Parts: sequence; structure tokens; C-alpha cells
Amino acid sequence: MDNPIDLDGKVCLVTGASRGLGRALALEFARRGARLVINSRSASAQDLAEVESQIRTPVLSVRADISRRADVERLAGEALAHFGRVDVLVNNASALGPTPMPYLADTPIEEFEEVLRTNLNGPLC
Repeated sequence: MDNPIDLDGKVCLVTGASRGLGRALALEFARRGARLVINSRSASAQDLAEVESQIRTPVLSVRADISRRADVERLAGEALAHFGRVDVLVNNASALGPTPMPYLADTPIEEFEEVLRTNLNGPLC
């Protein structure tokens, strides 16, 4: 980037940070000086620890399922207790449903509800 955003000292919370876009964002934010809260619902402690080991700024790892209000409240509480604030929130965690993706009419309702809880409700909790 020609004019990178300075994140030095900012606190960034990234959900779904154990792989893919969330992982890439967390690593880039850290490279730019951000302090991080990284989160994953399904990653093993080892997966989050691997991301954490690549971060050279202060970092807090929290396993939580953002489709569950109690987990969202715990994640926010731990972030605030550890850093005192959150300046940037990236709601990257998502659920895709069954794989390979069937037609919506063929998707079991329980799996569709899980997608909605994670992708729609979770960021609003």
C-alpha cells in the first residue's frame, strides 16, 4: 500500500483469526503495530497458538463461539479486561453450512439456523 494505515498501539479484535482472511488480517494488523485479540470457535488451542507465535505485539487468544451470546460477552469481557478497550473490530467468523453446499431447499434447517446464528446474529450480539 502507498499509504498504510498506522495501527501502532491500537487494539484490534479479529474473530475467525485461526485461518484464512482472519489470520491474514491479524498478522497484518500486528505488522502495523496493533495489539490483538484473536478468536476462533473451532480451532484447537494449538491453531490459535500458532497464529499467536507469529505475532510480535501483545496478543490475547480467546476461544469462543460468536453464535452464542454468552461467548460473545465473555470474549468482549476478556478483551476489555486485558487491554481496556477495543479500537477495531473485525467480525470475520462465519459458518458456511454443509459442504458441499446443497440447494437452500435441501439444507437441513438446523444447519441453516447455525449459519444465521453465526453470520447474522453473532456480529450483532
